[in-house]
Amino acid sequence: MRGEEVQIFGALSAAGGMESATICLPGTHSKHALIRNSKIDFFLTHMTGEVFALLRDHSILGRLMAERKPNLDAFEDGLRRARQASGLLHHVFGVRTRALMTERTAR
Repeated sequence: MRGEEVQIFGALSAAGGMESATICLPGTHSKHALIRNSKIDFFLTHMTGEVFALLRDHSILGRLMAERKPNLDAFEDGLRRARQASGLLHHVFGVRTRALMTERTAR
């Protein structure tokens, strides 16, 4: 971590000094921290923004994001699918399949 600790504990302080929380630091590499008893108990980093940029700019899925504007319906659909089994790559391919079957349009 590089400064994330400061951001995490600053957020806890701003929230009234919470001793336990789950903190998400979004970005190219999103970070998630579980705070227990005022200590970082668990920490994960995910390549969210970087993988999104790769899919958008260097895959067949990029054509489905022509307008590059947020689509809350598609986002919520993605959250529902993320809870299902089969894994990320299967679900990413499913985006293309749904577009081919006109279940999802380019946005």
